[in-house]
Parts: sequence; C-alpha cells; structure tokens
Amino acid sequence: MTYRPNIDGLRAVAVMAVCVYHINSKWLAGGFVGVDIFFVISGYLITSIIARDCKHGSFSYAKFYQRRIARIVPASVCTAVITLALTTVLYNSMDAASAGAMSAVAISGLANIKLLFQGNYFEASPDAQPFLHYWSLSLEEQFYLLYPALYLFVSRRAPRAKTLILGTLCGLSFIACVVATRSNPSVAFYLLPTRAWELLAGCIVAALQEEGQLTTSMRAAGVTGVGLLCVALAITPDGDAFPGWWPAVSVIGTALLLCHVDCQSQINRFLGFFPIVAIGRVSYSLYLWHWPMFSVVDYALPFATEWLRLMLKAALTAIATAGSFYIVETPCRTWLNAPGRLRTAFAVYFCLLFLGIGLGLYVRAEMYINATQSDFVVGGKKFFSGGNSRKVILVGDSHGSMYARSMRNACLHAGRDLTVLTIDGGDPLPTLKDRGALWIAVASEIRRQQPDVIVFACDWKKQLRGGAERLGVALQQVAPFCKCVIIVMQPPLLPQNATRSAIRSGSRPPFFEDPQSKADRLETNRLVSLACHRGCQVVDAAAILQSANGDILWLDTIGRQLFQDRNHVSGLGADRVVAEVMQAIVRDDNERTAPKDSPNE
Repeated sequence: MTYRPNIDGLRAVAVMAVCVYHINSKWLAGGFVGVDIFFVISGYLITSIIARDCKHGSFSYAKFYQRRIARIVPASVCTAVITLALTTVLYNSMDAASAGAMSAVAISGLANIKLLFQGNYFEASPDAQPFLHYWSLSLEEQFYLLYPALYLFVSRRAPRAKTLILGTLCGLSFIACVVATRSNPSVAFYLLPTRAWELLAGCIVAALQEEGQLTTSMRAAGVTGVGLLCVALAITPDGDAFPGWWPAVSVIGTALLLCHVDCQSQINRFLGFFPIVAIGRVSYSLYLWHWPMFSVVDYALPFATEWLRLMLKAALTAIATAGSFYIVETPCRTWLNAPGRLRTAFAVYFCLLFLGIGLGLYVRAEMYINATQSDFVVGGKKFFSGGNSRKVILVGDSHGSMYARSMRNACLHAGRDLTVLTIDGGDPLPTLKDRGALWIAVASEIRRQQPDVIVFACDWKKQLRGGAERLGVALQQVAPFCKCVIIVMQPPLLPQNATRSAIRSGSRPPFFEDPQSKADRLETNRLVSLACHRGCQVVDAAAILQSANGDILWLDTIGRQLFQDRNHVSGLGADRVVAEVMQAIVRDDNERTAPKDSPNE
C-alpha cells in the first residue's frame, strides 16, 4: 500500500477531537465523533490490506491476525495493567474492584458488551470508569474477527457485485442503528450490528479504490468532506439522540476525504503537515492513555483547580503516550510482525490475554466481596482463619457487601471464620408469603453452622418499606441457632452536592444530611429497633461517620474518601464501622465468659 500522510492527519483530527471532548465537552460539543472517524479509517485500511494480499496471492488468516495482534495487543494490555495498578492504589476498594472487572473484560475484547448493561455512555461516572473508552476497541476487534471471511467470500463468489453487497450491508446496519436508537440508545451505541456500517463505509471506499474508481480529480469530495466533519464536530448532540442518523455526517465526511486521493491538494497538504502526522502516528497510544490519565487525575484530585488538573492530564498523557509508542507499541509491532514469528505472536497474545484477564479478576475478587446466586447455593463465600475458630456470618444486600472485605480482614485477624451471604440488589430477608429464595439459603446455612455471631447489614429503608415484620421474622428464626445478632444501621445519605463531580465544580465540605433523608433514616432505625429481640446489638453507622456537629465525614484526616457514593461507604468508611462491629462481638464474648454471681450472695 502507498503511504498516505493525510490518513495519519485524519487520525490526529479524530484523537484530538476525542481528547478535547473528554477534557471539557463544552469546548467541542461533538468531539466524541472522533471515534466514528476512526471506524471509517479502520474499515478502509483493513480492506486495503486484505485486497492487496489477495491481489498478490499472499493472504492468510494467520498473517492477518498476526498483524492485528502486533498492532493492538501489547499496547492495549500494557495500558490496562498499568491503569489497574494506579486504580488499586488511588481508588477506593469498590471502584478499584470495578476497574479490575472492567479491565478483564476490556482485554478480552468484550468491553462494549459489559458497558451495554451499565447504561448510557454519556451518563457513566467518568472518573470511576478508566476503561470506558475500550468499548470502541472491542467493537473493532469483533469486526476484525468477522470481516475477513465476509470479504473473501464476496470477492470469490461475486467479485463484480462486491461494492454493491458491502453497500447493502452498510445500509442495513445504518437502518438498524436508527431504529434501535429510538427504543434502546445503548444497544445502538455499543453493539457491532448497529455500528458496523461506519466501518463498512471505509470498506466501500477501499473497494472503490481497488476498482480504480478514485481519481485525483475528486477535489469536490475533499471540500465537502471537510465541511461535513466541521459540522459533525460542532453540533452532533450527545445523549439519547446519538447515534441514530447523526454519525452519518462524520462518516460521510471521512469517507469523502479518503476518496480525495490528490496528495497535492491544500486539504491533504494540511493533513500531511508533519506535526499533525506525528500526532496521527501516535494516535493509538494517545487514545489508549488519555482516558485513564484523565480519570485518575479527576478521581484523585477532586479539590484541585480545573487548570491544575488540565495541566496534569496533558503532561501525564503526553508522557504515557510517548512511553507507550516508543517502548511498547513500535518495538512490539516490529518484532511480532516478523515473518518467522507467527507462532510467537499467537503465543504472546494468549499469554498476555491470560495475564491481563487473570490480574483483573484477581483485583475484582480481592477488593470487593459479594456473593452470587451460585454462592448462595453452596453456602456463601467462606473465609477460614484456621483451627476451631468461632464463626461469623454476614447477611445483607449491597450494604452488606460494602462491609464484607473489612469484615473478612477483621475476622481473619481475630481468628474467626467468616461466611459472606450478601448480594448486590438481593433481598436477604424472608418474604411473608413464600419466605424468599435467598432467605431459604441464608436460614439453611445458619442452621447448619450455628454461628457465634450473625451480622445483618442492609439498606433498611428499602428492605423495610412495608414495615419491620420481615426483619422480626428473620430474627426469630435465627435466634435458636446463634449466640449473638448484630444489626448495622444505615450510614447517612450524602446530599446531591457531595460527589466528586460536584466538588470539581466548586462544592465543598462540610456536607450535611438532607432533613428529609435524616428523618427517613431515623424512622427506619425506629422500625429496626422494634424488630430487635433481647440480646440484639445495634451498631449505628451514621454516628460513626458523622462529627459531633452533625456534618458527614466525606474524607478522613489525610484526605481519603470515606464514601463510595451517596448511599454506600468506601472501604475506609467500612473499616471504621466494622471496627465497632468487632468491638460489639468482643463485648458479647466478655459478657458470656464473665463469671456469674453466686445465688447465695
């Protein structure tokens, strides 16, 4: 293939547009369409490479994927591993666990599938999602798996209708995108069938070029393409209206610029200007690194000024990009692409794949403990301290899971076995009609173990919405099988202005609980107290996480966050509450082992 500097120039436009949008969407409202520009370029280059190899009779799937491995995998895995290390150090435990799970999915090429179930791209919590941008890489990788076979089949069976067939598939995918956006924008945004038309647009340009349909006289195409890209970058709306038909503006604009092959035109001279080409050459590393650096800076320094964070983002991104390009991307691409290293490339791919996925899953499991439905079937997640230690069972929903890691550490340190029976979004209490599937598993495990201590921690406002009767039934059923029950009350609910995003916009502590939220919490505490039988101990998380003045302790004394979000505490906040839980357990032990007064005295 003849090298076209203007393609690197287009890459530079795409990646800088995305970076500007992620820094401040008000500066370039449609900057996120830089991803759509990348899609068109990718489709064009992939088709050109396959067509060239087919023309010379040298195409093979193994060689094709060797090139993809060399181009994509080393830099992608390196970025993921280093980002994961940063989040493990700088993020609270639950956000670090989320990053671990996301990194494993991102490295496996399924980030777009996972993000589909997390909601709208434009509404995702940005600083807590350092792998958010991997969705586009995953989508491209899925396209690479399917497209070569499709192209070869069409080229061999219907070579004269190749462009027509690609155009038909492109049109069908576009229609699916428009229709899906109306009913489910996230499906239209993340999935290959509804975004494939953007890559296929580039494929069509390459097919036209192969047929000799592109000439240097197509200057009008270049001018029109520039105009369309400017419009797309300026006015494309984010939110539920996207993608719909909106990407067509940037896709057609990019396709027209690729059709404009006159290297001497003013447009291509500008796109081929050395500084722009230099940015385009490092665009892959820059795209990989910009979002993790932006996320980490915003997460770790919410109180810093916007300009300080901007300078840190620019500096860290530039350093990471240069290091990635010159130390990882270029050397690995050259070495793995060598003709004699086909097997080595695939071996490296699988090694990096297993390493990256394994590391991500390890971080997820270590930083956040949450049972699943299958865990409940086998009696929950168990942690043994060794020996004939005393047993503790933790029961709850997401409010129980947020204490699970701290409970594990505290119990193992105290020589106690812990069983975790908590599940996000679950209902761990008996329902009054059918007892509840989860409660059946919880009650069965309690009867089997007959633990020394049961700790209940739930979102009590949600679980006791119809009254305290369900909790009362649960406590009556477990009372014969344990020595001590501890109930952890809800933490205070943070106000709307107590988020990292709000703090970056100027909000500052002290933060106080909204009066209505406080009244609701106190009423919930009253209901919990009514359900408690004699011998139950109560740990008030709100009292632990508020000062004497009533303000909520959002940070500890050295600036670390004590809350995960408005309704959940972080690992550090959980440590404080669990310390009080362990003291309650010790008090109960002391009361039980203390000598009784003689009846004669």
